[in-house]
Amino acid sequence: MAISTLTIDDDFEDRVLLARALDAGYRLIRRELATGVVVWEWEQGDAPRPQFASRHVALHWMGEVLEHGRGVAYVSNAGSAYRVAP
Repeated sequence: MAISTLTIDDDFEDRVLLARALDAGYRLIRRELATGVVVWEWEQGDAPRPQFASRHVALHWMGEVLEHGRGVAYVSNAGSAYRVAP
């Protein structure tokens, strides 16, 4: 497991988004599943962790969560629906 850090490739908006997510209690984590697939997931305590196939999509999703606040929902591959509150 690796926690996302700022990279030289991050643009200003990504840096701001990562800082806002951290302020809201989220950490972006890169994780390899048992199947060998690499996913990016947002960790916030014991809440369900949405997983994304790319860092770019994970950042976009967090931007939506932070912009729209409570009520942002996602559905897992298994069909479970969750609500996420920043």
